[in-house]
Amino acid sequence: MGWLTITSLFVSIASITLSAIVWRRMATLELNARREPKNPPEPPSSSFQATLRNYEAVFQELERKSKEAIERIDKRERELIDALAARAAQIPSHPSPDRSQKEREAPCDDLRSSGWTEKAEAIHRLAQEGHDPMAIAQRLGLGKGEVQLVLDIRKTAQ
Repeated sequence: MGWLTITSLFVSIASITLSAIVWRRMATLELNARREPKNPPEPPSSSFQATLRNYEAVFQELERKSKEAIERIDKRERELIDALAARAAQIPSHPSPDRSQKEREAPCDDLRSSGWTEKAEAIHRLAQEGHDPMAIAQRLGLGKGEVQLVLDIRKTAQ
């Protein structure tokens, strides 16, 4: 989620919370006015104005805090972008020339020892016989995506 979404969510939650507080405060004032008839109640406009001033003060505080949060998020974002750029600069773009041929072929040796080449050959054989990827996947106990990937790799290699 972006910082704008987080801020909007924060302000929405704060507005709902403040509305509930204002409603509860007004209900309490009305209840107290009914219970104590001997004390004249405060005129509704002055209690409303006081509540409104409190609400505005809280809202201004929320705005200030949301601006601070946005500034912290922006600062952190700049730091992360700089760190990512520094890390990307450290990664070589191609294999280093001092790697031996055996080291470069090691992943292929792992694939050969795992039986993957036999599976790929079986996939290609069944495809040449006219089976669709779903039938090949079911027959060999593989996922349809795996079968499709092997077939696509063969097509791009040719």
